[in-house]
Amino acid sequence: MIKAEEKLAASTKALPARVYFSVGALEEDQLPTRHMVSNLQAFSAQLKTHNYQGLDYETLILEKEDHLSVFPSTVSKGLRYLYAPPETRTVHEN
Repeated sequence: MIKAEEKLAASTKALPARVYFSVGALEEDQLPTRHMVSNLQAFSAQLKTHNYQGLDYETLILEKEDHLSVFPSTVSKGLRYLYAPPETRTVHEN
C-alpha cells in the first residue's frame, strides 16, 4: 500500500474517497514479521503528508485486539465511521 500510494501521489492531488483503516494493537506481538501496526502508522503518516483533496479517512489501532479478534471490532467501528452523517463525522488517528 505504501509503494502504491507513493505512485499515486506523484500523479494526482485529489482522492475522493472515505476510508477506514484499523489493526489490532497486539498484531505485531503475534506476527512480528508482519509489522502491521507500524506499517499502518507509516501509511497514515504518508497519507497525511500528501493531503489529498476529498480524502476522508480514519486510522485506528484497536487496543487489546489481535489478528483474530480485531475483525468484529473493525467491521462495527468501520461501518459506523463510513456511514456516519456528515455533521457528526470526526477523524481519529492513532
